[in-house]
Amino acid sequence: MSVNSSGLAGITLQESNYNELRANHVYSNWLNGFMIIKSSKNMLINNNVEKNKFGIFLQDSTNNTLEDNNISENSEGICLQNASGNKIYTNEINSNERYGIDTCKCKDNNEYNMNQIKNNGIGFYIDNSNDNITGDNLLEGNEIDIEKAPAIKPLQKLLIIGVAFILFIAVSLIFLKNKN
Repeated sequence: MSVNSSGLAGITLQESNYNELRANHVYSNWLNGFMIIKSSKNMLINNNVEKNKFGIFLQDSTNNTLEDNNISENSEGICLQNASGNKIYTNEINSNERYGIDTCKCKDNNEYNMNQIKNNGIGFYIDNSNDNITGDNLLEGNEIDIEKAPAIKPLQKLLIIGVAFILFIAVSLIFLKNKN
């Protein structure tokens, strides 16, 4: 099946489990090629995903498999947010503008194995992700192969908490003043 020029996503799975999406050509969609939200145990196999903002976007999703996909010429190839237990292997992730793979607040035990990650801005971007497994990935020709997001320093955290507390007090005082 070919899907192109759609609104939010070419193909969306939301709160959907045990689906197999195979041999689709998903391209030139406004935001996502594939968008998988709050879904588990789905398989995306042998798809061509190109020229979207996010090629494959997984959010709040667990235990999905992305295998043998060609993901190219997107702004970001694969983006995972708050996702765990996913298996991402033997994909060709090439020529994506920003990131080949972007992990953002990924929980635990995602596996990234035997992917070819070539000619992306950043091949593999790690942001707030823990206990993930990588092996035998080929990183080649990326501007930066692997980049880890900078950690927020304790002083920065304290400053953020302080500002939030001051805003809370100010809003509370305004509310109490208007109540009387």
